[in-house]
Amino acid sequence: MEEENIDIDSVELAMAEMYQAHVDSIESTLTFYSDTSLMIGGDMALLTIPEDYMYVGPKDGRTVLEEMWGNPPSPTDGLGK
Repeated sequence: MEEENIDIDSVELAMAEMYQAHVDSIESTLTFYSDTSLMIGGDMALLTIPEDYMYVGPKDGRTVLEEMWGNPPSPTDGLGK
């Protein structure tokens, strides 16, 4: 039986490129907020987002947690509910 030479570096590079394309396709659908202030929680609080930070709303946050980070789906919206 003949052994096939597989270049591990090129396989890893191809996998990394595929993963990055997947992340990019998801990120392009998200709305990021930075260097601004937003009313959140039904206008209960003013959230100030500094220039060096990014915020995504609840819907996009769920996308980040579940689709990008691989967390299991949650039956609730938000934390502590």
